[in-house]
Amino acid sequence: GTNINTRHLYSYITVTEAQPEIIADFSADIVRGVSPLTVNFEDKSTVINSSPINTWSWQFNDGSSYVSGQDNPQHVFNHPGTFNVTLFVDNGTISDYVMKRDFIQVVRANPQIQVSPTSKTFENTVINGISQPQVFTISSTGNTDLTLSAIILDGINQDDFEIQNDNCSGITLAKANSCTLEVVFKPLTTGIKNTN
Repeated sequence: GTNINTRHLYSYITVTEAQPEIIADFSADIVRGVSPLTVNFEDKSTVINSSPINTWSWQFNDGSSYVSGQDNPQHVFNHPGTFNVTLFVDNGTISDYVMKRDFIQVVRANPQIQVSPTSKTFENTVINGISQPQVFTISSTGNTDLTLSAIILDGINQDDFEIQNDNCSGITLAKANSCTLEVVFKPLTTGIKNTN
């Protein structure tokens, strides 16, 4: 003989319907940059077992008013600072919000220029002669573009030097880019000459 015991189990698994819920969330295409900083926001909220979101309200914490009615707004942060961003969402039945602290960081535009080399020595040149050109490189080393309206020579002896092959005047250098120009020595009189 074999003994077989049979036992029936009932009601051990309960399946319930998920409660309606909205989970607010968002993203941005850029979170750090130079003022004015244009940011495109995108609603990433999740709706569970409920009707779609139909109301959005954004707060950018930069002194601007709320932006309502847009799920994916664009906003310009005009001043340097660190900003919290809050999104409120609602579907007429339930709502939620999310605040991301220190989410946007805007820094002041700070163009900077570097000239390399900082000085050059020209060979001896006869009066009214012209030396071999010396190449100078101008670089944009700041956190934003650098606009160069005109490159000029300055100083007591500026008339004894001339800029040639100027690839820099009248352009805007993107950050980390550079351009070149040449300077020649054309002495009008004898003596040691210099210019800036």
